[in-house]
Amino acid sequence: MGLYTYPDRTAVGYDAGDQDGRPLYGPLFRAFSSLRIKTALIIFATSVALTIVMALTSQALMLGGFTALEEQAMQENLARAKNAITEDLSKLDTIAFTWAEADDTGRFMGDRDASYLRSNFPDETFVGSDFNLFMITDADGELVWHKYVNLVYEHEMPTPKSLLEQVPTLSPATGSEAVSGILMLSSGPMMIASRPIMAGDSGEVSGRVTVGRFLDPVEIARLSRQTALSLSINELALPSGISDVGERLVSGGGAGVVLTEGDDQIAGYALLRDVMGAPALLLEIDAPRDIYREGQNAVHYVIIAILLIGGVFSALMILLLQKTFISRLEILGGRIAGIGKGGDLSARLDVDGEDEIATVAASVNGMLASLENARSLLDESRERYSRVINEAKEIIFTLDLEGNLTSVNRVAEDLTGRSRDDLIGRPVREFIAPAYLHLIEGSLTGKIEKVQEKTVEIGILSKSGWLHILEVRLRPQRQGERSWIFGIARDITELRRTEEELDLHRNHLEDLIRERTDALIRANASLNQEIIDRKWAEERLASEKKRLSVTLSSIAEGVISTDTSGRIVLINEIATTMTGFTREKACGMGIGSVLHLRDAQGKEVAARLLEEVLSGKKVLTLSRDLTLSGQDGSDIPVSISGSPIHDEGEKVAGAVVIFRDITGTLKYEEELRRQEKIRSIGTLAGGIAHDFNNMLAAVTGNLSIARMDVPEDSPAYAHLCDAEAAAFRARDVTQQLITFSKGGAPVKKTAEIGELVRETARFSLRGRKSTLCITIADDLCRVDVDTGQISQVIQNLIINADQAMPEGGTIEVKAENVLIQEENLPIGPGRYLRITVGDHGTGIPEEIRGRIFDPYFTTKKEGNGLGLASCQSIVRNHGGFIELQTEMGVGTAFKVYLPASQKPPDKPEEGACPADRPEKGASGMGKVLVMDDNEEIIRVAEALLRRRGFVVEGAADGLEAIDRYRAAQEGGAPFDVVVMDLTVPGGMGGKEAVQELLAYDPGLRAIVSSGYSDDPVMADYRLYGFVDVIAKPYRMADFIAVLKRHIRKSGD
Repeated sequence: MGLYTYPDRTAVGYDAGDQDGRPLYGPLFRAFSSLRIKTALIIFATSVALTIVMALTSQALMLGGFTALEEQAMQENLARAKNAITEDLSKLDTIAFTWAEADDTGRFMGDRDASYLRSNFPDETFVGSDFNLFMITDADGELVWHKYVNLVYEHEMPTPKSLLEQVPTLSPATGSEAVSGILMLSSGPMMIASRPIMAGDSGEVSGRVTVGRFLDPVEIARLSRQTALSLSINELALPSGISDVGERLVSGGGAGVVLTEGDDQIAGYALLRDVMGAPALLLEIDAPRDIYREGQNAVHYVIIAILLIGGVFSALMILLLQKTFISRLEILGGRIAGIGKGGDLSARLDVDGEDEIATVAASVNGMLASLENARSLLDESRERYSRVINEAKEIIFTLDLEGNLTSVNRVAEDLTGRSRDDLIGRPVREFIAPAYLHLIEGSLTGKIEKVQEKTVEIGILSKSGWLHILEVRLRPQRQGERSWIFGIARDITELRRTEEELDLHRNHLEDLIRERTDALIRANASLNQEIIDRKWAEERLASEKKRLSVTLSSIAEGVISTDTSGRIVLINEIATTMTGFTREKACGMGIGSVLHLRDAQGKEVAARLLEEVLSGKKVLTLSRDLTLSGQDGSDIPVSISGSPIHDEGEKVAGAVVIFRDITGTLKYEEELRRQEKIRSIGTLAGGIAHDFNNMLAAVTGNLSIARMDVPEDSPAYAHLCDAEAAAFRARDVTQQLITFSKGGAPVKKTAEIGELVRETARFSLRGRKSTLCITIADDLCRVDVDTGQISQVIQNLIINADQAMPEGGTIEVKAENVLIQEENLPIGPGRYLRITVGDHGTGIPEEIRGRIFDPYFTTKKEGNGLGLASCQSIVRNHGGFIELQTEMGVGTAFKVYLPASQKPPDKPEEGACPADRPEKGASGMGKVLVMDDNEEIIRVAEALLRRRGFVVEGAADGLEAIDRYRAAQEGGAPFDVVVMDLTVPGGMGGKEAVQELLAYDPGLRAIVSSGYSDDPVMADYRLYGFVDVIAKPYRMADFIAVLKRHIRKSGD
């Protein structure tokens, strides 16, 4: 028997009808019906719209065509009418030509015989030839003879005075031109034609014959009959309705103008010009619009056809949609309604086809399956919950807010002696003894806000009348809009009965009752404390879980916790990222299926390591030779540790495994080893370079002595020069070793290096196939540099660029100012001078780009691998940075960044000699003390300087140099300059000796000379008391120039 009943609700999936019992699927059918109507309306509206659009389009297109055809016909009629007038003018011209060419007419112009006129121009001639006027003028334009005949009355009439005034003036008195056209007279327009009369064979014009015909209504009517057109000829002054026609004709170049007058009439207008070419008359043709009416009839037929086609198409579309869509939806809706009405969630719809309706049916089937599963789970949950509640030892019940019982368990039935049906729905007040009602009345107010969680003792009357004392705990509950009261009651009747019995024996057993009471108080306190402790433990457990979750998500290591069988029960975010498994997927899987750990031999070790952790009692740590393989195929080197988890009985309950990505650690250790290797190589290289420089100093010195003893034209002299040049090339190699070994501290001077860049580039490329393209900015900033070292950097980059193009090419060298603002570069923001050396070679492969600055790394057969390493070391010692840009098949560019200087450029020292070779015949005067631990260097220096006129003494270490300097001072022959080596094995070097000498003689002029060009003293010699510096090995010319510079200064 279940615990709860729901009189006002049904289970999920059974709500198949509304409150009136009607199926809920009726609206679905109504929706389908509405869909059919809407579809039909849409199709009908679409058809109507398309019909209207097509009708309007057809009307516009067809009527436009017919209108154009109608206008074309009218233009042809206008042309035909004008041609008829032209023909009349042609007839008049023929008459005029016939009489003008007649011999009788010519003789008449000579003798003026009147018989010629009477015999040739009776009235019948005018009437038969259909002209009104015949006029003869002489060569001067004077009227000779004229005759005017009214063709209506067919007899001669006086010639109009206006005609006599205008016709002679319009006909040229001289010339042989033929004239024809319309003449505007006050009595009306007249068509005239005029021909010249030639005098015999002389070819001279003796006069003219002019023939005319009035363009009167009779003539216009005849033209209308001739052309079968309704013609009218008007003056240009028209009514206001068509007043602009004349203007359009005048400006239209002779084309006619067609105007429509409604749907029935159309009118055409053409311009008639007078004999002088000026606009004179307006020709008008009126005609019915027969063509346009035929077009309207055709449009009506087309619209009727479109309406019929649209109706048929709409009917076919409605039938097609009904058959393929709407009817299927009705069938589907009917089946869904049947399932809902029957409540059978195991029923399924038939799925036919693969269209959207089939998809809907499949979705409904999926929904039914989900509902069926949910109902099954709900039934199981109810059964399980009911079983747990009914097996409890306490009374468990629920009340609504008015105090009516809504559920009880089996213990309540047993205690009250009433069945569940007898209890459910009844007020709980009916079962509470009246003396206890006041304890719960405040909680049964019908409002959840006034219900407070409380624990009270109340008395319950059973059906048989027994009173049971219960300890009741009430707690308000809320879920959405629904609220109720949950209660748990414990039967303490026996406890209270015992207390009453103890009260009866209080007088006799007062002490015992007090003790018992104290025990009960302690028991209650312990019980309350137990409840408090349990709540505190639960809160602490929740807090610890939250803290653990935050801790695991914030640490950088992956953490996996397993049970004793190796199944994962906890995994943090780092572990999911490294393994590629989500937390939901990983939990429950074996650790070996998620944590793919392999040792150095490639064997899976996760399961074995976990077994060792679970079987041991201490932490197991492995920090090397393990690789974690992710789901994406990536391998991550990791260190791992594992520890067993013990329960309260010290029994192993599981294990926790912590692993960390040590990729960065391994790279750091590798970098440390690499740096240590570089430091070791650097120390070795520095020592070798120092010793080698000392030997080169002796070699170059001896070569200089030998060259002095050999004539310049001797073959041996050239060999000695070559040997000396080779020795100084060896010096350059050692200089690169020193630069690489400890950075080669630069001897900096503030300089403008634009010319240095240009000259070094040209010198480095001398005799090679490649060509230079040099761009130096005009405003190039100054820099604090060691010009020798920077020249070495440019030379190395130029040589590398040339060797990258074996067949030759263009090397681009550019020096410019730049402002660095980026923070991700290895140099700080600020102004820099940038030198770019670029080639168009094959580029640097990606796999070796990270090694090109390593010492002794080279891809050339004859390279030593120090070029780029020394370049990088020099630039870094100048506070700069080298940037590489390369692309395979395009070329490579190295960009050198040097910090800009704000100081003015250092002025060159006066008296400095050229560095390449000493001045011929140069001599010196002064006393020099040379201190060096190498006897050969002292011997060579003494020999060379004495040949130049210097007094020279040598000292093997600093103490001897101090003694000699003091002796010379006290003897009155002091040294002008002291040249000191820095390092003396087992003795005092120059650094210590110069301090003692300066204390003895503040005016000391000491020059430091060493094979260690990287020594800080060489870079900042003035800070240590020296006045100048020269690095070994040196050219004798440079050495003597330095000595003479400071001896001359001391002399000053």
